[in-house]
Amino acid sequence: MSTIVLACSILILITATLNPKLGVFLIAASLPIIGRDFYFANLVVPAADLIALLTLIGFFVNLTFTFLFKTQKKVKLIWPLFFPFLLFFLVSILSAVLSRMWMRTAM
Repeated sequence: MSTIVLACSILILITATLNPKLGVFLIAASLPIIGRDFYFANLVVPAADLIALLTLIGFFVNLTFTFLFKTQKKVKLIWPLFFPFLLFFLVSILSAVLSRMWMRTAM
């Protein structure tokens, strides 16, 4: 199982590096996958969050290579769907914080 997850993670990272917009679409497509979590030591990572993290890493790798190897003097930054992506992360963080607080108060 971990080999499949690793292979899919590398594929998503390559896809997000080559075309960051596809990574954002993969995040949206993975949102219905609720309840599919990946476990790393004591850390539980939902599938959508893992794809979002890989997309963010791929975007920054793409940005780094663009700055380093672009022959033009001026490079225009293209932030594909930056504000929806930022909103997604903020809502995910808020949801995680509130669910942890609710779990502690319910016990």
